[in-house]
Amino acid sequence: MKQTLLLSTILIFAASCVSNPETSSLASNEQDEKDGRICKQEEVLGSKIPQKICYTKAEIEDMERSGQNAIENERRRRMDQQTQQGLRNTGEPI
Repeated sequence: MKQTLLLSTILIFAASCVSNPETSSLASNEQDEKDGRICKQEEVLGSKIPQKICYTKAEIEDMERSGQNAIENERRRRMDQQTQQGLRNTGEPI
């Protein structure tokens, strides 16, 4: 009796570990696409478990635009800083 109980417990546990997450995520991806969202699995900092992150196309474009603006602002700031340092080295008043 104990052996069959142990064997059935092991089989149930093994069967639950074999589940395919792809089949369950396919159905949710179809619904997300209908809603106009783009979803992907991303690893969150400090965790090894990926999480499903969804954004609309407009949100993605806005994040890309913000990133490009940040890069451009940093480039301008560094150029201004180099220009001011160059003027200091020439002895001319700023």
